[in-house]
Amino acid sequence: MKPRQHKRLLASLVVALGASYVGCASWDEVNERAKAAFAAGDAEKAGKLFRQALDLAEESGDDKKVVAAANNYGEFLRAGGDLDAAIEQYRHALDVRQRLLDENDPELAADYANMGLYLFQSGRLGEAGEYFERELAVREAVAAGDSPDLPFTLNHLGLIESQLGDTEAARARYARAIAVIDATMVADPNLKASILSNSAQNELAAGDPGRAEAELREALRILHGNQGSMSRTVARAKNALAEVLRRRGSLEEAAALHAGAYSTFVGLGGQKDPEAGTTLNNLGLTYRLQGRLDEAEAAYTQAIEALTVDQGPERSDLAGVLFNLGRLLAETERDDRADEALTHALAIYDAAGLGATATAGQAASVLADVVERNGDGDRAAALRDRAGAGRNGG
Repeated sequence: MKPRQHKRLLASLVVALGASYVGCASWDEVNERAKAAFAAGDAEKAGKLFRQALDLAEESGDDKKVVAAANNYGEFLRAGGDLDAAIEQYRHALDVRQRLLDENDPELAADYANMGLYLFQSGRLGEAGEYFERELAVREAVAAGDSPDLPFTLNHLGLIESQLGDTEAARARYARAIAVIDATMVADPNLKASILSNSAQNELAAGDPGRAEAELREALRILHGNQGSMSRTVARAKNALAEVLRRRGSLEEAAALHAGAYSTFVGLGGQKDPEAGTTLNNLGLTYRLQGRLDEAEAAYTQAIEALTVDQGPERSDLAGVLFNLGRLLAETERDDRADEALTHALAIYDAAGLGATATAGQAASVLADVVERNGDGDRAAALRDRAGAGRNGG
């Protein structure tokens, strides 16, 4: 082999002799230097050293070192925001692990789960599902009965199938996960509540809001009993249930739940808590449906104050509140303020790269009505063109 040259690294000649090395640097030394550089914040140096450590591990023929080096390099890449490149290193490590372990080794189940999660985070749902299926097969082969680990796997598969539009398959996954929890007495009650919440979202997608409501009520009962009222998780569960109740016309209870969630968020994070802002927006929507227009306007105004940042780009969720306020102002023919709010909303959508979405199209359509009745036909026509592009996906 020829020596590897680099201006900022000592040249080394590596000769693979089983698990030992001869030369200026061994795998262990380079790996430790890489971790030290990473801990010190020198990303450029750390990246080169992690790559060199992987090369040395490959040259050594020691599969365990290859697994460690590939995983370390993957962690470095993931920390730097390159998840897709990290996944390829994790996949390489897993390929080697599969040669070292029995096909039903529980350690492989954990590896499959990690790969599934990383692929899920990167939006590669089909590939993620394949790894979770592998995880499930190993766990089923190892356990004599239902394993307490199964609900996590089934929940992940349910999430993927629901997002891919297979609501029936997702429903079966969630139902089995909950049955396993009940049968095995899984210690964490929050897990059941989380799965019930995911199942409820799937039921909404499947067109069964009644079933979704029942599952969300049970999730809220579990969470409230376990965490009490001053909990973000409980407040989020209240909001989720209120959303379903609003769709079903149970507006009084929906408003009470949103108000309770808002009080919790303010108690935990203050008036500028972003979740307090989004909850006020939902409360405003509910008030509007109840005909409580002054209260709806006040809720939207408070939400805007909560979501307005002092510096940096504006939050994209602020656009939704401005749209709701602008629509309300337009309905009550306060056109100058409606124009201001809706124009601001469209500017935020554009800045966030969301200008061609259906939501931005709705805002453009309402604004077109406002400016048209005030005599600005040219602007109204341009806004209607924009609204049509949004409805057609750009």
